[in-house]
This record gives sequence, structure tokens and C-alpha cells, in this order.
Amino acid sequence: MSVIRLVKPFSYHRLMGVFCHLFILKELLCVLQSENDPVKTPWLLILRSGPVWAMMAAMVSVASGMSLVFSYLPKYMDNVHHLNTRENGLLSSLPFLGRGLSIIFIGILTDKILQRKWISVTKMRKINQCCSSFTAALSIYFVQYVHRADLAILLITLSTASLGGTMSGAYTNSLELAPRYASSLSGLAFTLNGVGQITAPIAGSLIIQEGTTASWGNMFMSLSAVYICGGVVYVILGSSDELPWYSQAKQSEKVPEISNISQIVIKMSEKSEYGH
Repeated sequence: MSVIRLVKPFSYHRLMGVFCHLFILKELLCVLQSENDPVKTPWLLILRSGPVWAMMAAMVSVASGMSLVFSYLPKYMDNVHHLNTRENGLLSSLPFLGRGLSIIFIGILTDKILQRKWISVTKMRKINQCCSSFTAALSIYFVQYVHRADLAILLITLSTASLGGTMSGAYTNSLELAPRYASSLSGLAFTLNGVGQITAPIAGSLIIQEGTTASWGNMFMSLSAVYICGGVVYVILGSSDELPWYSQAKQSEKVPEISNISQIVIKMSEKSEYGH
């Protein structure tokens, strides 16, 4: 009866097909069954996994950089370009808009590419993450060399917009590496994200305390280095494949099987396209 109550809100949604309904029912049944046989989180195995550290490094680099940009962008526009409050507020809002739109656009494009199986999921994640990180690093680096407010905000907007691709990159890995422990992986990664978002503005305040153009240049170079480091680590260690120890645990039935989100998206897209 409880399963029926859980499924009923989804059953009549006009945007969801039969495949979606069946998938939700299957996953709910798996969750209800696993509640009777809880599995401990293997923290040691998680912390010894390179792809997990790659995911966290990429996420923390992006979160720290974005926190720094959004915290001090109005101050930069005031200190360096001497804009009034109205102009400052208008221009400082553009990077937010650019990032929001890019997340949607790149996400849709990524799903289309994965649906057609042009490249593997891991390669797609690395392309998204690394192109985003390196483009953001390059854009933010050259901000220090422009002397017009409109060009500066254009480069900053390009930097933040390019980071929209990270949401279809490393940010999806917690659902792919070990689906049964997705909440633990997400909790660990976003905890480190929070630490980065707290410490980055503090470090930034020390860099720009003089408020000079040179100090802002140091800030942008530091941001560029942070983005590059996150991208390089992800290129080397990043993956979207299930972790070896997790696959072995599934085969030995030590953990209940939970579907991989990337494969779900691909299957749902195929059903939507060819099922009509």
C-alpha cells in the first residue's frame, strides 16, 4: 500500500511515459527492500578510490572559484572600473545569467550526445569538465589585462558560463561511481565544497586587501590556477564507470543493485524518441 501511495503522484504526469513509471516503481521497490537489510558505507574503499578524489577536486575547484567571483565581483567593478551602483548591479548580474543558461544548454546537448552513443560516458564527462575548467581559467586570467568594464564583464561571464558544463561533468559522478552510496559520495563532496566556499572568500580578501589593480590581477591568476588544477586532476583520475570494488560487491550480492543514472538517462531518451 505504501508503494502505491509513493508511486501515485508520478503516475499521471503528462511528461512521463510508461518507461519512466516502471523505472520509478522498480527503484522504489529496491529502496523498500534495502531498508530491511541496511548496508554500511565502506568509507575506506571510497577514500582509496582515485575517481572519487578526482570528482571532489573538480567540484571543490569550481565551487571555490565561483564563490570567490560572486562574492567580490561588485567590489572589483567598483575598485577598478569605478561604476556607479546601478551599472555595477546590472553588469554584475550577467555572470549569474550566463551560468544558469549554460547549465541548461550544455545539459541538453550532453544528453543528446549520450543518447546517440557517439562517445563513452566517461569521455563525455571529461570533455565537459575539462573544457569548462580550462576555458574558465583562460577567460578569468585575461581579465587583468583589459581596461574596459564591458570587456571585463564579458570575460568573467564567459568564465562563469563555461563552468556550467561542470554540472554535466564531475557533478554527476556521485550518481555513477557507486549508485548505492550516492548519498554518501554527495555528502562528502558537498562538505568539501562548503569548506572551499567558506575559505575561498577569506583567502581572496587577503589577496585584494589593498584594492589595487595589481592585487586584483593576483586574484585572477590564482583563480585561473585553481580551475586548471581541478581540470588536470579530473583528466588524470576522473571516470564515470562504476568503481571496481562496487562492481565486485554487486556481483557477490553484498549490496543491492541500484541503477546507474547515466544509463537511465540514455534508456529514457531512447524510449522517448523511438517509443512513439
